[in-house]
Amino acid sequence: MKNILNKKNNFIGTSIQIIFLLYFWWLLHPLFIGQSVGTLHHSDIPQEYIQVKDFLVNQQTFYRVLWIPVPPKYVFYTDIQRSVSAQELLNIYNQKELLNKFKAKDTEKLLQEANVRYVIIPDDTEKQIYITDRKYDNSKYNELVKTLSIIPWLKRLKSFGNVIVFQVPDQKDHFWIDSPKAKVSYKAISPVEYKVDISNAKKGDRLVFAEGFDPHWVAKIISSKYKVPSIKYDKLLNSFILPEGGNYTLDVYYTPQKWVNIGIWISLGTLVLAIGSLIILRRKT
Repeated sequence: MKNILNKKNNFIGTSIQIIFLLYFWWLLHPLFIGQSVGTLHHSDIPQEYIQVKDFLVNQQTFYRVLWIPVPPKYVFYTDIQRSVSAQELLNIYNQKELLNKFKAKDTEKLLQEANVRYVIIPDDTEKQIYITDRKYDNSKYNELVKTLSIIPWLKRLKSFGNVIVFQVPDQKDHFWIDSPKAKVSYKAISPVEYKVDISNAKKGDRLVFAEGFDPHWVAKIISSKYKVPSIKYDKLLNSFILPEGGNYTLDVYYTPQKWVNIGIWISLGTLVLAIGSLIILRRKT
């Protein structure tokens, strides 16, 4: 009797396992046969976005690409070639208002100072960008192309399929200074630290750092260890008022990073201590 019950229980347990396996196979089989949708859906990168990547990657200087209205799924970016959403940069989410902002006189200056080199209209290959009442609306794409093409300070530079590239003239560098005589050069140590060489500066000159304003950015004169806090420039960017004239080097860094570094050292110390303790315990046993 006991053997019969055991066989019955084993049969039920095995049957349940088989049912679950078949259920999971039914859920996952589209992934294995290339018919998955949503997050797991595999799709090839459109050729025009590969061409955009090749065009951008050959320019080894720091600059920003402004995608209007937003970056596409296949956006390309690196640490020195940043991609930015026009909606987020300008804080405008209605397309007509966004285009009116591009027609405004101050927008050219804003993009130049923000180190935007290209404005790009994406091809909505996934039908997720140009939407009206939850439906794809190609007229929004056409409106963008028509409007930007007649803005006098934007130069229509290239087209990769339906991806249209416009160039912003005379954009500023990542660091720039608002003085005709002063000069600035810089080297990126990491995304949170830069060495900036200043020459021919006057006391009170403003060094602009083309990153979104954050008061935790600090500039320290290496020779004197004098620290200069960041102040907002043009309601958008970081800037530092130079406390000295002449030639010197600044260390521009993001102060919260020191706590990250401390955390890394604490983690490494804990790891070494744990490994050492395990080795000691094993030897004792």
